[in-house]
Amino acid sequence: VFILLVRLTLDKSVPGAARTMIGGALAYFVLPFDLLPEAILGPVGYLDDLVLAAAVLSQAFGGELEPYARKHWSGDEDLRVVLRDITQTAHKLLGHNLYERLKKLLGRRGVVIKE
Repeated sequence: VFILLVRLTLDKSVPGAARTMIGGALAYFVLPFDLLPEAILGPVGYLDDLVLAAAVLSQAFGGELEPYARKHWSGDEDLRVVLRDITQTAHKLLGHNLYERLKKLLGRRGVVIKE
């Protein structure tokens, strides 16, 4: 999913607004301060990053970004299935309260988690 975000950001034919939103998701990946800091929680700290990436891709997937996402996706499974699985798994692993906090945080930034 991270590689897909990078590819979409580097593709000059992807509309600017979508590239900006995806760039924000990539920035969230690399910034050390987020809802679940990797430095403190280790690999579990990447869950919020992954959920953000899935939410951004899901949101853009229904619109103009879909052909670009399909072009750059190199996974074995259908991207829609992967995005759904990420969201469902994160909800189970994070628990309801933390998942809802993440959902609100992303919602304030205009990113909606589709379940």
